[in-house]
Amino acid sequence: MRSLASEIIVYTEQQKEELKLKMPQKKITAAPNAVLFKNEMSCDTATEVNDIIYVGRLIADKKPLLLYHGFKKVLKELPEATKLVIIGNGPERAKLLELSKKDGIEHRVFIPGEVTKASLLKEYYKKSLVSASPGYVGLSITQSLGYGVPMIIARDENHSPELEAVKDGFNAKFFNSNDEDSLAQGLISFFENKEKWLKLRKEIVEDCSIRYSIEAMTATFINLLK
Repeated sequence: MRSLASEIIVYTEQQKEELKLKMPQKKITAAPNAVLFKNEMSCDTATEVNDIIYVGRLIADKKPLLLYHGFKKVLKELPEATKLVIIGNGPERAKLLELSKKDGIEHRVFIPGEVTKASLLKEYYKKSLVSASPGYVGLSITQSLGYGVPMIIARDENHSPELEAVKDGFNAKFFNSNDEDSLAQGLISFFENKEKWLKLRKEIVEDCSIRYSIEAMTATFINLLK
């Protein structure tokens, strides 16, 4: 089907370069996946920025239980105000609710279920210092970066193309996959360098707006029609 097309649109710049090697005669462009318009992106923060946030499906492949256990390991080393906010639905939600109650930390773990209201989701991000992808990273990374919130990401996973948004040390940090201790230490590192990450929020949003806004995504298709 690619050979029949006059122009090919892929997800990422890396995919574009790889396909050019196979089909140098074709016009190939990239349209990165996005969820926010530029005017929806914001580096606003709440009075207190202490939370750790996860947004996504609560399924085994996304490993929310790994995040829970990593958080629990360093709970006493984090600010008392810090909460783990786990947003989403799926079969792992019941396990998380049960574990947090059993461990007596339900006051530090907030699991509201699915949140579809953009204004409410924005408020959760405003209070969060870091977002987490304990399993494979997906579209939620561009959402997190659109609010200026860096992400801690499992290093060796079958990540979605959105991983291309990562600039290690600028808008994300990696931890060793399936390693609670590595994840736990990564979380501590974000809080030890809190001022640095808060100062980077504006730059993170600006970078995301250029590369991963809905305007950037749709420009490829609009230019195709011109």
